[in-house]
Amino acid sequence: MQNKKKKEQPEKIAQKYRQKYLRTSKPLYKSILECIPPLKNVKGEYDQEAVELMIKAGELFDSFGTLSRKWIFSIHWLYTVCNPRIIDKSNIKYSPIYKEYDATYFPSDHFRELAHKDIGVGDDELVKHGNKLVADSRFVDSGTWDFGSSWSDDGAVINVDKDGHPIFDGFTGWVAGNITRIQNDVRKNIKRDRRFQAFLIAHTRDVQLNVRNSEPEHKSSHLHGILNLPNLKSKYQIMEAMGVNFKDFKETFDWISNNRMADTNARTDTFLNSLEGLGKNYEKPTHYKSSLQYLVHQSSGALKNQKATYNTKEVLSWLPDDPGEDYEHLAGVYNNEVISAGMDSEIRKNLQSVYNTVHHTQALVGKSKERNMFTFGELESLRSLGKKQPGKLDFSKRSKVQIIQEIMKMIRRKDIEVNDIRRLIHAAFSDDDADRILADKNFINKLSDIIDDEVESILSDGSYDRNMLTIFISSKVGGIGKTRLAIELAKYFDKGRMPHQASAKDKDKTYDAYQNYHNESSSIIDEIDPSSISWTQWKDLFDPHKAPTISSRFNVKTPWNVHYTFLTNVYKDGIDGYIRELLHYAPGVGSLGYLKKQGNDWEIKTGDREAAKSYISQLSQLMRRIPVSIYMEPSDDSKGTRIVVSVINFKPGGRNISNYGYVHTGESDHTFRMVINDSISDEQLKYMTQQVVEMIDDIRTKAKETFEQNSVVVLDESNGFISDKDNLGVYWQNGMPYLGTGGIEDLF
Repeated sequence: MQNKKKKEQPEKIAQKYRQKYLRTSKPLYKSILECIPPLKNVKGEYDQEAVELMIKAGELFDSFGTLSRKWIFSIHWLYTVCNPRIIDKSNIKYSPIYKEYDATYFPSDHFRELAHKDIGVGDDELVKHGNKLVADSRFVDSGTWDFGSSWSDDGAVINVDKDGHPIFDGFTGWVAGNITRIQNDVRKNIKRDRRFQAFLIAHTRDVQLNVRNSEPEHKSSHLHGILNLPNLKSKYQIMEAMGVNFKDFKETFDWISNNRMADTNARTDTFLNSLEGLGKNYEKPTHYKSSLQYLVHQSSGALKNQKATYNTKEVLSWLPDDPGEDYEHLAGVYNNEVISAGMDSEIRKNLQSVYNTVHHTQALVGKSKERNMFTFGELESLRSLGKKQPGKLDFSKRSKVQIIQEIMKMIRRKDIEVNDIRRLIHAAFSDDDADRILADKNFINKLSDIIDDEVESILSDGSYDRNMLTIFISSKVGGIGKTRLAIELAKYFDKGRMPHQASAKDKDKTYDAYQNYHNESSSIIDEIDPSSISWTQWKDLFDPHKAPTISSRFNVKTPWNVHYTFLTNVYKDGIDGYIRELLHYAPGVGSLGYLKKQGNDWEIKTGDREAAKSYISQLSQLMRRIPVSIYMEPSDDSKGTRIVVSVINFKPGGRNISNYGYVHTGESDHTFRMVINDSISDEQLKYMTQQVVEMIDDIRTKAKETFEQNSVVVLDESNGFISDKDNLGVYWQNGMPYLGTGGIEDLF
């Protein structure tokens, strides 16, 4: 058996690095070595911290010494033109450079990145990036702080030159200027036998996953570039030429070595890590052509990862030795061509079209139907029905018929909703092709006729079940964000679809909640008034199973497709107040037997057992239709929002029980450290929405599991639920129901 080569001991490696760089001429390297203590202490024993620091420094120096003619690099805007907001010298990340070049203010907030919130240091609260950074006065004073005037705050190119390229000014102009200086420097050698090439693009529309809430968010804006040089250059040389300020690091390490403290090693390690991280942004390309394609995210890897694609015109090129060449030809990419073979890549590229970008279609597409409106498979099956022609698809009469047939299959399988068709076509086809299809009157009329017939068939089907969930959202005070939360919940449950919304009742008009209903699959009825809908119509309208027909001011409406309904109103005591008022004031309840006429008003028949039984019968039907309640109130310090999610305490099934009410759990009662107002960010609102969804799912799952064990059980403290201490207008005395508030006076 051959002897395996023994791994060299760390101490030996550290010694070799110390010897290798002992007489370095690099000022930065010298300063770093001054910070590293001797490898051995006075007892002749190795200092393990010193050994580890020396190995880290040696590996860093080796990396900086890497030679290549070709280099790829990434430069992040905000973290180049800013420094950390650290003024406490006891912080191991402190550097005197930060104070020396503190501009004290930010010129602008391009792309809203300073307002973006992330986790703070040592704190669970989300803090703005701007609170963790200070602007570098060197960039502010030179006019190179702002990213560039060619990009909108959404990352779109809005300013181009005569050739269609973005105008690189501000920070992007500073980066481009560094490349121009490199070009001018290497071209001084007239005897060189290799060409100079360079390319640069600004990535302002990239997204990344926010792991806190599993949602995509805007990635910090940055530039990608490629250098192809006629002679070898080290990584250190390229970094320095591209603007990396090694002088700042040298002064920081000098300060550390001159102010030795107990945590000197930790400080040294911190800034070695910073240099190491910075060095990772400058690498030799493994495949040069693939790196060129990556600039516009047209490489196979970029397409596989669904990265945002960029127009080839967004690439700025330096080709002084190849005046007839251009980026497209050298990279082998064109705006109307997909590099990776296969329908899947065509779909992924199409999702970056103008229409799909504006309407955020990409966020609605995925591999699973569980959380996505469309799957890639559905889009591919539709796109395959068009005959491919150069730069477009051709649609024959037969292919249009096939497209209609494919769409109807999806609708009948309940894979899509009827309102999804426009988005579906744009997701599957290019904007031009989609516009041609949707502008074809014969196509649209034929499709509309078939859909109308399908809807009629559904409405006439006695077994049709719309399987609707109604959630009542109430609050202690107004203006707390009930409607905004309802909209976000509707979009979440309904895979991004916008809900139908009915405005509050106008007392001078007949209430017509669904006059503007157009087949939406979720609905929000704001500020619903107990007296605005008759009791009979209310029961029909919110029946979870059947599709009601509603008299509308202009025509008869049928909200047949509503699967999620959200009712909102202000009630200090939550859903209890709405239930009591509904059973008292809804038109038609006077004939139900539990009210008596007293002057011009109706009053509850207290002390009447038969009246109580009638009331309970209606109460049971009402609660079955609103199985989930969300109650909102400001936190005690008014800086947060308390949300309680409750469910009915019985399983609907036609039986009568005592003590009807709503219950919650400890997990479904949560105070968020945020308020739903104009200042709340999209990220915060999405986070809150997802947490509320989890609260709803968790409590409903727990209730379902409890009922599966015993279908006639009542949810209470015995099985892990907490009573909402409801006041639903009925109380129990010796097992018998009575109407009223529960006082002894109600018995007489």
